[in-house]
Amino acid sequence: KTYLSDVYNSIVVKDIIERFKIKDLDLFNKILTFIITTPSQTFSAESLSNYLFSENVEVSKMTLYNYLEYMCRAMLINKAERFDVRGKRILNGKYKYYLTDLGLGQVINNERKKQMGAYIENIVYNELLSRGYDVKVGNLDFGEIDFIATRFEEKAYYQVTYHLTDEIIDREFGVYNDIHDNYPKYVISYDTFDFSQNGIIHKNIIDWLLHFISYAIILVFVATYFDSFKIDDTHLYLYGLLATLIIFILNKTIKPIIFRLTLPITG
Repeated sequence: KTYLSDVYNSIVVKDIIERFKIKDLDLFNKILTFIITTPSQTFSAESLSNYLFSENVEVSKMTLYNYLEYMCRAMLINKAERFDVRGKRILNGKYKYYLTDLGLGQVINNERKKQMGAYIENIVYNELLSRGYDVKVGNLDFGEIDFIATRFEEKAYYQVTYHLTDEIIDREFGVYNDIHDNYPKYVISYDTFDFSQNGIIHKNIIDWLLHFISYAIILVFVATYFDSFKIDDTHLYLYGLLATLIIFILNKTIKPIIFRLTLPITG
């Protein structure tokens, strides 16, 4: 925790307060505390202004937007835009903010009950960003898609929750009833039982993360292997076939081993 506090103070004091010449330090800390203690929540400048008013603090919306922008530019938080799925346009005014490092939340959020659902949602958001996806929050007429992830021609939808009960299953899977395309649709939770249904894929959060990590390791093996000899233009098809075979073998051997080795750690 001492390390996290040092990192937090370094970012806040040096990279934000000094860099952007912020004079009202108390106001800035109240806004930052609100963001950190309510992760993965949708809110507007108006709702944040109402919260501050309840704390006997009056502030303009412009100041709020400026402070939030400073936090984003310092990479303390990330802003997820809302996308109108039906209207195919970006919605202004309401955003979701995610911590770039959940550990920083422990510096301020010590006395509050841990919000596991919000933390898992934050983890999924950060992982998608790290994989090069453009991530937006999907807005529907009667609901919300947690994430719409796009990368080049790829597109996928993600719903994230902590645990799936009967009521939550209806909500998390049911929201896809309003999505009528054929892009992959996922529900990610901490549950180990596979709740996949009607073409909607359910993934355990740990399995989902390991899936990405395993393929990253496989690609490193392949890159290292091919770096050991020269590839010429006369045998491209042969090398392509060999690369495919290597990836297939590693996927069937190394990946399951990694999964078994990490089970004692992940539970």
